[in-house]
Amino acid sequence: MKPQFTSSACSIASVTAAINGLKGLPSHAEDKVLSQPELLEKIGDPLWAKLSAEEGDGVTIAQLAAYAGAAVQAADLQGYEVESYQPESADEASLSRVRDILAANEKSASDALLVYFNQGVVTGDWDGPHVSLIGAYDADKDRVLVLEVDQDWYIPYWTPTSVLLDAMIKPTSAEHGPLEGETGGFVWLKR
Repeated sequence: MKPQFTSSACSIASVTAAINGLKGLPSHAEDKVLSQPELLEKIGDPLWAKLSAEEGDGVTIAQLAAYAGAAVQAADLQGYEVESYQPESADEASLSRVRDILAANEKSASDALLVYFNQGVVTGDWDGPHVSLIGAYDADKDRVLVLEVDQDWYIPYWTPTSVLLDAMIKPTSAEHGPLEGETGGFVWLKR
């Protein structure tokens, strides 16, 4: 998994990592894995390029799901679909649903789970929307491994499931312009 190639390219980095993970290693040593710029070119959506450029506004969760779907098609991943889940509150029902999704994702290597969340709730730093990949779920300890694409500042880290849920439901602040009020959730690429 490679770091995001601009300060606003977390969606591209996460979707690219998910596609590469689902496709597996290339058949031949001379074949490279898909890069973030190559994915942007394959999708051919100038809005995604603009939103993910240096100092771009970033994407909404609905856009993330749409771009993930376009990436599945562009990568010719037959039999895959994209499903989204946006919790509305941090109640027990939402926490249970989040745990169910994480547990289902943990059972299979043939799917990928992206999380759209407020990074500051988890890290205590930057207060804004962010996208990364889920690496694992430890049900016994009720914690989630976030495969962080913002690798200038972070490495993969574990966070309690309840904290991740809090990060998904926190609305984006006004300082993030067009993303103000946006909340997060999961985007699941699965068979």
